[in-house]
Amino acid sequence: MILFLIQFSFLINPIFAIVFCINLILLIKKVAKDPNADIEKHAVWLTISAMYIVLSLTALLNLILNRL
Repeated sequence: MILFLIQFSFLINPIFAIVFCINLILLIKKVAKDPNADIEKHAVWLTISAMYIVLSLTALLNLILNRL
């Protein structure tokens, strides 16, 4: 199970990082054009992407440090 989680993290983290960056750029462009723009959709995706990236990196670091 742990090996599956590690492999899954290595495959999905770059995808979420790309989604995170694209949404961040779109959010910045949208707010620069109109400060009162609706940004909820982008904010939700940014939050989900950031949470997943940080959670999986923290879990991987925990696994690595516990094996030493």
